[in-house]
Amino acid sequence: MAGCAFARSHSLLLLVGALGCTETPLSSVGSTAAEEVGEGEATDQGEDDGGLPKAGYASFFIGESTKFDGGGKCDAANLNTVTRTLRNRLDDAGWSGLRFVDDNSWPEDFIEAEIVLGGLDGSYGDAATLAVYAGHGDVGFLSWGRPSDTGLCSLSIPPVARLGRMSGGQAKVAMFLTSCTSRQDQAWEVYRFNAFRHVMGYHNSPYVGPDEARKVFKRMQDGQPSVYAWLDEMEQNGAPGKNSPVAMTMGDSGPEAEAVHPFTNLASGAGFDVDVGEPAGGYYLEWLNNGCTVSCGNCADASGASPGAGLDIELVGERAPLLKMTRPKREASEIHARASAAILALAGALGQHDSERLERWAQDIAATGDVAYIALDAAAIDLSYDPRMDLLRVTNRGALARARPSASAREGALATTGLDIGEAELLAKSVRDQLEPALAGGEPWSEAVAVSTREVASGVGSALNSTPFEYRFSVGRRRGEFEIFGAELRVGVTRLGEPSSILVSEVEVEAVDTLKIERDPTQALAALEATILASEPALSELEFDVARMGYALAEDEDAALVEPSLLVGYVGIVLGSQGDRVVTRRVPLRLSLIDPASVPERLAAADVPDAGDPRDPR
Repeated sequence: MAGCAFARSHSLLLLVGALGCTETPLSSVGSTAAEEVGEGEATDQGEDDGGLPKAGYASFFIGESTKFDGGGKCDAANLNTVTRTLRNRLDDAGWSGLRFVDDNSWPEDFIEAEIVLGGLDGSYGDAATLAVYAGHGDVGFLSWGRPSDTGLCSLSIPPVARLGRMSGGQAKVAMFLTSCTSRQDQAWEVYRFNAFRHVMGYHNSPYVGPDEARKVFKRMQDGQPSVYAWLDEMEQNGAPGKNSPVAMTMGDSGPEAEAVHPFTNLASGAGFDVDVGEPAGGYYLEWLNNGCTVSCGNCADASGASPGAGLDIELVGERAPLLKMTRPKREASEIHARASAAILALAGALGQHDSERLERWAQDIAATGDVAYIALDAAAIDLSYDPRMDLLRVTNRGALARARPSASAREGALATTGLDIGEAELLAKSVRDQLEPALAGGEPWSEAVAVSTREVASGVGSALNSTPFEYRFSVGRRRGEFEIFGAELRVGVTRLGEPSSILVSEVEVEAVDTLKIERDPTQALAALEATILASEPALSELEFDVARMGYALAEDEDAALVEPSLLVGYVGIVLGSQGDRVVTRRVPLRLSLIDPASVPERLAAADVPDAGDPRDPR
């Protein structure tokens, strides 16, 4: 089988039927497999092989890899644990299932048994409503850190995965917490032979915090639709840098997928009573475009400014403040006041009923300390607040619905963007000016504006030409040349010229001293690259997808003295001997510019590893 695009990953498994080897691009690999492999009737899911019992709706299967030291193609950078608290939340909600970690998590758990001899999806990955894998990846590709009993370390999705159909046939939502797997312009080609209702992943290489997956499900329990729970929660993780999350809805056609897209809720089961055709006949995809990772491919930033642009400022010998940074702890009254100010800017004053509901929502957040979502239906406003990060999101649901492009009678035809971006920015500035008195902090907002977009694509073909329908304009706070991460005000304006969303987060800062800068940022970046490659021998290449000078708290710090630092997010690439490739999830680091001998500090929370569930012997 040498020479098959996917055979490298499945050298120890036998494909059922004759599967031709062709040097085809990703967009046609799935078609080749589907045409040449017989797809028989779905088999019954049993318990004889130690898999999940015959499941009801509230069921899950989670695989996670954190230790990438299995040798050969399994080697890569180790990862933090990101699904433990999700599993606990599912258990507490009465869901049943399994979570396999490291040695117990295998690629075969997601491989279709009717296509590949030895595939186990009918007992695991496709035997539950929710299927999750967390690890490394690439476009249409998943990577494990410890080999299975057959020596397998990875899988390519199009030829061998059929979640939601055939063996098992239970998966309705798939979540892939991996780099690039769901790159938006390839998502349909990657997933088209599956029959789940939603697949959720990332266009770029993400940083994923230890509690983000749990928060996605918590939002769903609060009533937030599935796709928006994913997009909102998975965007703003880790400083510096942002994720570009993708949520794709599968359907019998593009319009059918579009009709379902904004309304399903995994926690309650709403919208999952009708199965998708086998395979799906179309899709509706929505994503938050915060940029790409060059290593994921098809990246418009590849020929643009370097992530290290702006570091070539002569700072050695200059003095910069030592800051005491503190995350705000807000009382219910303050949460309510800030949310009310944002709602006023988007949709006007609330009626009494919605105002009372908003007050109870704020009180619940102050009491529990957990992220919470609420929909104010009379005002068509959605809100969420994460007290841990002091992150408030307010969305004008009606404005977004009016601007969201729709699949036309000719599937795949999308409305074009109408509003000039300059006009949109002026509207966003007017909203910021209105908010300033209510949201004022200790530092002025920066004049520099960063622009991101909310985009959709639909139809039955490539999602390459996704259409922006919301422009999002962000400003932050600075001290001189240094950004203050954790402080942001972002205003969204739709392509129709309506203010549509507000995001605001704060961090309190106080200068307690001044320090002399002893380290050149550009030289520090080069030295950091050498240090990382020396400490991670499995990595063939390194990409800094973001590099900034600034101040940032680590994820698990509530308060700390923070020196002026170089803040980076790096992605590693592992190249196999036969051209196979793994892209790691992004790692955020902080490197002091004060002490030349200082070592980089991880901004991720300290890991809390666990063994997951034991795997029954075969």
